[in-house]
Amino acid sequence: MSKKKKKKQRYYEKEENNTSELQRRKKNGQKLLIIAGLFCVFELLYQGLLQLEKRYFPLFPVSVYALAGILCVLFFTYLIMNRGNPREKVTPEELSPKIPYGERVRLCRKYNERKEKSRVLIYFIVAISAVIALDFIVLFLFP
Repeated sequence: MSKKKKKKQRYYEKEENNTSELQRRKKNGQKLLIIAGLFCVFELLYQGLLQLEKRYFPLFPVSVYALAGILCVLFFTYLIMNRGNPREKVTPEELSPKIPYGERVRLCRKYNERKEKSRVLIYFIVAISAVIALDFIVLFLFP
C-alpha cells in the first residue's frame, strides 16, 4: 500500500513540475515577444535615422553612434542599479544580524525594488544590441 501512495505522490509531483514548466515557458514566451516588439520598434527607428543620415550627414554615421551611446548608458545604468545584488530576492534573514531588523527590512525592500526596475532595462539592452548586431552583420556580410 505504501508503494501505491509513493507512485501517486510521484505522479502528482510530475504533474506539478509540468505545470510549473508550462508557466515558465509561457513567461519566457512573453519576454521573447516583448523583446521582439522592442527590436522592431528600434529597427524602424534606426532605419529612419539612416535615411535621414544619408540625406543630411553623408560622411558621419550619427545613428550608429547614437544607438551605441544609448546602449552604453542603459548598460551602465543597469550595472549601477544592481550593485552586485544576487539574482534571487533578498530577505532580511540573509543580512547581518548586527543591523537592526527594521533597517534590514528597508534595505531588502530597496534592493528588491531596484531589481524589478533594472529587469525592465534588460529588455531594452537586448533589443538595441540586436539592432546594432544586425546592422553590423548586414554591413560586413552583404556589402
